Amino acid sequence: MFLALALGGQAPGPGAEISTAVVPDGSNAVLTIANFVRIKEFILAQGKRGSYGSRTLNPYWEFPGFDVYLESKKQWFGGAIDESEFIELFAIRVAAPVGGVAGPRINYPRVALDENSRGLRVFEYYSRREPQILVQEAEAYFRAALAEIDRLKANGESGKQDAATGK
Repeated sequence: MFLALALGGQAPGPGAEISTAVVPDGSNAVLTIANFVRIKEFILAQGKRGSYGSRTLNPYWEFPGFDVYLESKKQWFGGAIDESEFIELFAIRVAAPVGGVAGPRINYPRVALDENSRGLRVFEYYSRREPQILVQEAEAYFRAALAEIDRLKANGESGKQDAATGK
């Protein structure tokens, strides 16, 4: 029973509760296809590779207060993958450690292009939260990510560590 519950949280299956909102492109100043692509391209160009959950070596970036991972269409275990395979942004925050133990992981809503590529789909698996709450949370982390990208660009920083100096 425990194994079935643990594996069930890895990927949605038939009957999974999903809260979803579709944001048509241009209807929200922040949740746009252009901003989605901008964050994705920044992570692909500047990001690191790291694991979360059962995913291995996904591209990600540590923004202030949260990390954003790129999710592919299929399970990926490293190696070569076409950049177009990364179709979803998944932001998480791990609460500060307490007593040497990492705090709980807080998942933000996932964001992907909608099926027709005319807007963004904001969603959560196994959730019954109101769609407008998901949109507000996604908009907040998009704003923060875009502000950090702009800050790095304005300061002439790439975000990548210099291999020689480690800074």
